[in-house]
Amino acid sequence: MYNLQIKTIVPIFDNLNANVYFGGSRAKMLTSANNFIGSNSWSNSVSYETGLEYWFQSNVSLRLDYMKYFKNIEAIDIGLGFRF
Repeated sequence: MYNLQIKTIVPIFDNLNANVYFGGSRAKMLTSANNFIGSNSWSNSVSYETGLEYWFQSNVSLRLDYMKYFKNIEAIDIGLGFRF
């Protein structure tokens, strides 16, 4: 899966930010159903993410995002970030 997004940071207070991502995704999809498997094909989609990010004093962040890709792929992403 390839993904290109623009990130907008909205400061809430101190080290807490709201993040909004908007962009495009491209992935190779496999279609399947009962007794049927379709061929792999590339598919394109608009994608977006929204979430919260908290920066600690040590330049490490903890984030929680909701992501939406294609028509039926949704996820909640929890991660760490590092500032160099």
